[in-house]
Amino acid sequence: MASYLISSSLPPSLPPSLPPSPSDPFGSVESVKAASDVYAPISGEVVESNSALSDDPGNVNKAAETDAWFAKFKITDKSEFEALMDSGAYKAHTEK
Repeated sequence: MASYLISSSLPPSLPPSLPPSPSDPFGSVESVKAASDVYAPISGEVVESNSALSDDPGNVNKAAETDAWFAKFKITDKSEFEALMDSGAYKAHTEK
């Protein structure tokens, strides 16, 4: 059974001197089963976070690919972006 989110904590932005990298958490989510950090998929500056997730964190379970985005990044290393999986590759990876 899926674990539904009950809260999220995302910064409105991070100072440009502290851009997240793929090893740095930039927020957190909590479900009834566990709490987890949210990690940056690429290096860059968070320019906007989705404040609507604070009001409705469960929307991640309903609209993860549309309305429930976590943050928008200003990319600092384009090669990291190009190395990300597309939706088909991610689906194949998670079905292994």
